[in-house]
Amino acid sequence: MVSTRSRDSSKKQEAPPKAETKKRNVTKSAAKSTTKAQAKHDDHAEDEHVSIMGGCYSFLCRDSASHPHGSCYSYDHVHQTASTPSSEPAKDLKRKEPADDAPAAAAKKSKLQKLQVGDSIPSEFPVLYTQEHAEFNLFEASKESGLVLFFYPRANTPGCTNQACAYRDNFDKFTEKGFKVYGVSADKEGSLANWKKKQNYQYDFISDTEKQIIGLFGVGKGGPGAGITRSHVVIAKGGKLVHTKIPTPAKESWSDALEAIENL
Repeated sequence: MVSTRSRDSSKKQEAPPKAETKKRNVTKSAAKSTTKAQAKHDDHAEDEHVSIMGGCYSFLCRDSASHPHGSCYSYDHVHQTASTPSSEPAKDLKRKEPADDAPAAAAKKSKLQKLQVGDSIPSEFPVLYTQEHAEFNLFEASKESGLVLFFYPRANTPGCTNQACAYRDNFDKFTEKGFKVYGVSADKEGSLANWKKKQNYQYDFISDTEKQIIGLFGVGKGGPGAGITRSHVVIAKGGKLVHTKIPTPAKESWSDALEAIENL
């Protein structure tokens, strides 16, 4: 026969420790709390909480007074009350790509089409400079008076000097008709200034180093390093191209241009 003392001793050995019992109770309590929270979440999915600090693990936690005990595990949690979604569209935080300026840049660089007799000087034509670095705007100049532009390969060379001196010697005949004379080449401003001073030319020379006017009238022989065809053009006041001579003899350029003016 087993004594009562032996039975009690056996029961004490089999009983789980108090700490383990307490841990189980806490686990059960947490499980119940989680089950309740999950049930509320299923019924109110749209109320899902968004916290500022990101430390709240409760689906329905709105502020410190409303969330169930044990559902928030952050010591420094700051609650944010849910609000009605804003009607304004969400801001796009993506980096904005710069505007594509390629088409505008390409249009700017593109060459203007060669003018034909009857065409007008384009208003967007770039500003160039004279031998004294004074601005020359072809469009504006053609609005003020008629123009004679004579083109030559290179300043201060024999053939070009003959052509330029012929315009110098007959300069008054052009001004009497209301026309201004300009010499145009790809020479730099300094070379043109020296040449004008040396020969006492009354008119100005245009430095077209990038062959913009030269290209506009189609008197260039190729790229920037290529030559220029000796020639001349006549532009009536208002900007209309009325006469071209490409090519032209050096000594006859002025007389052909003047004849074209007289026949207008």
